[in-house]
Amino acid sequence: MGCTVFDDNDLGSSRFMSDNLKFHDFHLIEIPRKISAGNGLPAAILSRELVSLSVRLENTDSAYTYCPRPDTIALIAGTEGEIAVEMDFDSWFQWTKDVLFLPTMNYRGETADLVKWQKVLSALFR
Repeated sequence: MGCTVFDDNDLGSSRFMSDNLKFHDFHLIEIPRKISAGNGLPAAILSRELVSLSVRLENTDSAYTYCPRPDTIALIAGTEGEIAVEMDFDSWFQWTKDVLFLPTMNYRGETADLVKWQKVLSALFR
């Protein structure tokens, strides 16, 4: 699992840097902690027959793909998912709290699969 490295000369603002760090920390620290606490298996059960889901911060290269596995959800840096969503940081941050797919986000893939992912992420994020 990798992490995009940013040159702070290219960031333009401290908020950009802070938002990206929060996004990466969530995927590299918080989600693995939740998986270790036992949330991986219920999420995996709910994700059976689903394709992978990529989440990307708008106007950045910051992205992670949630990949269903038999007993957990694997996280991979990048946008390798068959379903992809892109949203600004504020929408993403709220989404992690509510696990709701906002109508303003951009996505590709089957809408029905995107809705099914909501239950998977709810189990994973709790």
